[in-house]
Amino acid sequence: MGITLNFSHDSPENAILTDSNGIPVYELRTETVMTRMTSFISRYNSQSGSDADEQNDSVKTEVARIRWHGARPSVKFFQGTSVESDKFFKKHGLLWR
Repeated sequence: MGITLNFSHDSPENAILTDSNGIPVYELRTETVMTRMTSFISRYNSQSGSDADEQNDSVKTEVARIRWHGARPSVKFFQGTSVESDKFFKKHGLLWR
């Protein structure tokens, strides 16, 4: 049994993911400074789902962060560790075996 999450916007860079009852579960927020992009993934701690709670950082906990890179592997930060994307997402297929 799984959970179905719905995006609040068409963009996965900045959205709130809600469950089937419309209660916020995760927030995706991407900041761009110069040419560097960082995505922050936060989990809502409160299940109240009110608009006030969606704007209140005290009810969210950051669970992961991704620093996007174009020419070199992106870096994922999760549970106190960092992993480069080429080690986390293994390449498969004809050329990468």
